[in-house]
Amino acid sequence: MRPNTPHCVYTHGHTICHGGHFYPTSCLQDTLFSLIHSFVAGNLVTNTEHEASRLLLRRMVQFYHLALVGDQITLGNSSSSHAPRIDTSEGVLDLFSICILTELSNVLNLVTYSTHGMAPNDRENCIQARHRSRDLLDWFFANYELVRPGTETPAVLDGKNEVYWPYVVRIVEGLTRYKKLASDNIQDTIKGCTTASVKKEIEACFRGVAEYHAATSFWGTEPVESLAWPTDDQYKFTVQKLTTPKPRQRKSTDSISTASKNSFLTR
Repeated sequence: MRPNTPHCVYTHGHTICHGGHFYPTSCLQDTLFSLIHSFVAGNLVTNTEHEASRLLLRRMVQFYHLALVGDQITLGNSSSSHAPRIDTSEGVLDLFSICILTELSNVLNLVTYSTHGMAPNDRENCIQARHRSRDLLDWFFANYELVRPGTETPAVLDGKNEVYWPYVVRIVEGLTRYKKLASDNIQDTIKGCTTASVKKEIEACFRGVAEYHAATSFWGTEPVESLAWPTDDQYKFTVQKLTTPKPRQRKSTDSISTASKNSFLTR
């Protein structure tokens, strides 16, 4: 089944059940939506937190970084089929979706809201994954451009500020609205995971991120009704590979600044 597919298991006798989950690259948009759904609705829609999935998603970011930025996986390699199809709009949205999951890795983890909180090494792992994710985005926008299709001259978009960060804002606004609606009707899975505490985590996550704050007005004043990127013509885009890549400042993914580390360890 695809992610975010409602299902149940029926047994007509005493049964021991064993199940598993996998994350195909082509379904990462649905994976993002389903993890938000499970985080917000909790025990109402699922019977397990799938804590191991967090590690798997961080490993996927590392794999994409190796495959694309590190150029360590060639087209003929058996692993190449697992890399995102960044030459299509759907593939780009899948890539953006796992980057957003990485940005929100602390926010969407129920352990964050427990009495003891996340362990310091888990926080550092989230920081490392976020650095790789942002480096992956920098690489993408240095090598590809997003274009708004048109009848005359297609318009080249500012991909980061007209698509990626507005998508982040859309997810965050949808998440907070969904959390508020859910908290008004069902009991929070963890006592400390309230609408206010989720908003506080989001604020801490994007503190000092100018691109995020600049995009907060992108969707206007109307409440976000859907997490998905809109399919209206005004939001459609195609992908073009640049003949000459843009210069970029390569980020270090192995050393984390004191400020970045403290922003997590002190929360």
